[in-house]
Amino acid sequence: MLTYKSIPFEVKELVPVADGGWEISGFASTFGGDPDSYGDVVVKGAFADSIANRPTKFLYEHSEPIGKQLEIREDDHGLWGRWSIVDTQAGTDAYKLAKAGVLDSLSIGYVTVDDEYRSDGVRLLKKVDLFEVSAVAIPANRNAVITDVKSFDRHSSDVQVAVREWLERVKSGADVRAKDGRDISQARRDHMATVSGSLRDVADQVDALLVPPPLPDVINVGAELRRRRYHAAGLERPA
Repeated sequence: MLTYKSIPFEVKELVPVADGGWEISGFASTFGGDPDSYGDVVVKGAFADSIANRPTKFLYEHSEPIGKQLEIREDDHGLWGRWSIVDTQAGTDAYKLAKAGVLDSLSIGYVTVDDEYRSDGVRLLKKVDLFEVSAVAIPANRNAVITDVKSFDRHSSDVQVAVREWLERVKSGADVRAKDGRDISQARRDHMATVSGSLRDVADQVDALLVPPPLPDVINVGAELRRRRYHAAGLERPA
């Protein structure tokens, strides 16, 4: 049986991504601190095994899928992740509510694997099996926050930076081998060609999106009606 635990998030930015929908990020759970409304404290490392073995679903109010996991990891503060929000009806509703500050919490659905109680009665969650993360309205843990919903411009900038960094690494590696009198191995060449081809294919698809749709044929209605009248009368249309 799944248990649910929610924490509020703080929206910094909500931005559409290139393929439609949005990206959202933040803490789905935090470690240590005061007990949440259920009297629980999550211990660092509680999610490590689970997130290493299975991606989490991203839901709306623990019921309807609205996206998928893009990244998830533990740090000293808690369980941080990035999730997509797909441009479905439920996804759009969730985005609008988050943008307005109404939908302001993340919640996890999990099964407790290992726990223990402190002398003060607080339960320590030492290991849990995480199944899903949800965008919800009412939190249990008031420290889990959505920190970012990326804008299209910011997402595009991240892509540009990543591509430039990849190119610099390729150049740097080639320079080092050249100084050592070595050539780039065929396996590395094949890998670089695969990545380059993927980038070229994506660039072609983006370029295709930039081409404006063809304008519909414009008909001079008056001239066309005159032509038809002359044709019906068996007359040549005057030049």
